[in-house]
Amino acid sequence: SEMCIGDSSVSTYPVAGATYGIYTKEDIVSVSGEVLVKADDLVDTAVTDENGKAKFEADLPLGLYYVKEVESPAGYLLDETVYDVDFSYTEEMAATPTVTKELEMKDTPIIVEVSKTDITTGKELPGATLEVIDSDGEVYASWKTDGKPYRLEAVPAGKYTLRETAAPYGYLIANEVEFTVEQTGEIQKVAMTDERVKGKIALHKTCSKTGKP
Repeated sequence: SEMCIGDSSVSTYPVAGATYGIYTKEDIVSVSGEVLVKADDLVDTAVTDENGKAKFEADLPLGLYYVKEVESPAGYLLDETVYDVDFSYTEEMAATPTVTKELEMKDTPIIVEVSKTDITTGKELPGATLEVIDSDGEVYASWKTDGKPYRLEAVPAGKYTLRETAAPYGYLIANEVEFTVEQTGEIQKVAMTDERVKGKIALHKTCSKTGKP
């Protein structure tokens, strides 16, 4: 028997780097009654490729198994689901040298939503250039706001800094915002506000004939 896996995110795009293990659900015994593999033993592991596909290479004797994710890629939650696989003998298997089964898994991405607003009105601001800096000081993402919250998907958990490199016309550049991305399926929101540039207008009223105030 052989086992294949297809892994995608909840947004249905392929996810690479997810490690899955296949385990025995019961003791596997020989014809003579000898226990070849004990129940709950890890038989093999497989890692999804850039197409989100993986294949267990071990030859699996007929029996009951289960598959679960043992390590999720950075930016994704570990899937706690246990997937049962039934390789029990049936008459249809008699003429088939290898029985193949496929499973489809879905990993949940860690999502961060960044909001850029006017400090006075609370409305989203277009025209600001923002960067997200990771804990190593590298630019993780950068974009120009379009008046709507910006969504980042599959963000690895850790500490980050939101930085404004260019403010919209008439606004001051905001202070940096430090935030932490947690291992959760909830959408995590980060907010930054811009303050308008303030100034004074001086009016001088003079007589057109004398020039006096």
